[in-house]
Amino acid sequence: MGRMESGDRMVLEAVAEFETSHIPAFSSSLCSTSSNLGQISIRSLAISTTSASKTLIYAGSQCGAILSFVFDPSQHHTRTDTDQDPGQRLSSTKTSSSRCVRVGNSPVESVIVVAEIDRVLFLSDGFLHLVDRYLSSPVQKLVFLKGVSSVAQKLSFTDTMVSQTDSVSEDGSKKAWERVGRISSRYNGFSVFTNYPQFAAIAGRKLVLCEMRSAGRVNDAPGAIGRVHDYGGFTVTVFREFQNFDAVTTMAWIDHSVIIGTASGYSLFSCITGQFSSIFSLPESSGPPLLKVMHRRKEVLLLVDNVGIASNSLGQPVGGSMIFRHVPEAVGQISMYVVVFGDGKLDVYHRRTGVLVQSIFCGERTGCSVIAEDDGGNEEFLACAVSDK
Repeated sequence: MGRMESGDRMVLEAVAEFETSHIPAFSSSLCSTSSNLGQISIRSLAISTTSASKTLIYAGSQCGAILSFVFDPSQHHTRTDTDQDPGQRLSSTKTSSSRCVRVGNSPVESVIVVAEIDRVLFLSDGFLHLVDRYLSSPVQKLVFLKGVSSVAQKLSFTDTMVSQTDSVSEDGSKKAWERVGRISSRYNGFSVFTNYPQFAAIAGRKLVLCEMRSAGRVNDAPGAIGRVHDYGGFTVTVFREFQNFDAVTTMAWIDHSVIIGTASGYSLFSCITGQFSSIFSLPESSGPPLLKVMHRRKEVLLLVDNVGIASNSLGQPVGGSMIFRHVPEAVGQISMYVVVFGDGKLDVYHRRTGVLVQSIFCGERTGCSVIAEDDGGNEEFLACAVSDK
């Protein structure tokens, strides 16, 4: 991965690394049409734990393909032969299989694992696509959504996920959502307290809310008045649409709120009332908005250059801000730590104290950087990609 700076505490340990050009399933799928044969950049990442011993890692490329490989921690052992080819080292000792499917020539902008229906949802060329978790079946395009620029899976901070002692409840946000729930527990007749996976997509100037269900589970949704699209084995239902969403570059759907980031600032949209409220504006001189959902602390970290401001699902400040030594290009989390990439370094900060505890130099690589972690698993693994590595 890189070298640690002296005096750092060990939080992250590199257990595997690879370059896409060294993965046969990946490079052979792309190089026949890619003009950049040697550098197949990674644009997006996702991680999913399938069992106690296996973790699936997905990498979406700049050239329109998605790769998956299986990481088995039980096979991990320390290697000192640093001269060995990284791709061979990974495939021979860390992974049991790898697959690759090509979608087109446009970048895979986002990858989301929908474990409940054993599918992977990803965004490319303005469309959302679905494929099985092992990339073994044909890719299915969600053609009813066009011009998609951003997508986010619904997450929950309240109900069973929040205890009476959780820090989120200290400012009354839990009680506030309980009051909202009593007023209206359905969107347009569709239950908001559902165990089925839901996602939000910005399609053109619309915010579209959708739900995914396995086959045979359509009729048990009383009041489902949205359009149902059957994809054989599962369905996607559009149950609400909202207008006037312009220039959204990042977003998160939490409980009844969609937090969005644009060049002008961060806003909160209530799916119950249909109203916008400003969280805060961005200075004209600041960089593009970047937000990260922090599952463990039930927060959303909103970035303003090198400052991270924590907010709850109501858009209210909570837990204090964090100051990073570089402007983050990507943000992740693992256990009680916030991990950011910037200026060629992977920095690890303690979330509560804001102290930098570890820094790893990742080399002079350029291109898109992205971090992903296993949100639904045991929070032991984190993946970082810079360019094709």
